[in-house]
Amino acid sequence: MAMDLSVEAELRRAAGHSGCVLGRLGEEAAVRYLRTVLGEGTADGATQARPGRSGGFCGRHAWQFLGLEWRDMQDSFGWALIPPLPGGPACGGQ
Repeated sequence: MAMDLSVEAELRRAAGHSGCVLGRLGEEAAVRYLRTVLGEGTADGATQARPGRSGGFCGRHAWQFLGLEWRDMQDSFGWALIPPLPGGPACGGQ
């Protein structure tokens, strides 16, 4: 069975850098998700509610969310609307 072409391309691209290939891809996916939440999620009530239903973001991703927000938006409006709850649940991705 052949590997999905998009998966193969992502693996090849990630393998061109030092460090763990899967760790790099996971980190990129987390950043994409957080940027989407920051960009579009602050205006969408359903998106605002999702992190809270699971107990919020883990500490690592809560700080990553805040850092991206400050770097990309220079404010903390999203933090107020979508509280990531530092020290929330254990990270399912670790």
